[in-house]
Amino acid sequence: MTAQRYELAFMDEFAQDANRILTPSEARILRLAHAALDAADAVVIHFGGRAGRLGEAIIGTAFLEGMLRALAATGKQHAPLTVIIDASIAELMSVSEYRRRYWPEIAITVAPPSEVDRMGLASFAAPSARNILALDFHAEHDGAPYLTVETIDE
Repeated sequence: MTAQRYELAFMDEFAQDANRILTPSEARILRLAHAALDAADAVVIHFGGRAGRLGEAIIGTAFLEGMLRALAATGKQHAPLTVIIDASIAELMSVSEYRRRYWPEIAITVAPPSEVDRMGLASFAAPSARNILALDFHAEHDGAPYLTVETIDE
C-alpha cells in the first residue's frame, strides 16, 4: 500500500476569509478530496472524546448528524457506513434511530481508539468496499487536519 499525506491547515485560513485565493497546490488537494468522496463506495467515520468525555461525545453526535446530511446531499445516502465510537459513549448512539432517520446501511461499531489506530479505519469498512472514505474526527487525534490518500499496490 502507498500512502500520501496532504496537510489541510490552509482550510482554517480559508474559513476565516472567504476571499482568500487558493494556491494551485491547495486547489489540487481539494480536488483530491473531492475525487475521494466521489469514488467512495463505503464510508467510515471515527469519533469520540478524550477518555470518553461526555461534552466531546455530545459534540461528536451533533457532528455526526451534519456528516450524515452532507453524505446524503452528495449522493452517498445508501453507501455502507460504519461509525466507530468509544465504549464510554455507546449508550448515546441508537443505531436503529440512525437507520430509521437516514439509511439502513449504517452500522455502529464500538472500539477503543488504540484498536482503531492499530487496525486502521479502512479495516472497519464493509468487506465488499474497494474505495473507502475514512474520516477520523476522534478528539485524541488533535492537530492540523490532513488528507491521506492510500492506494493498494497490485
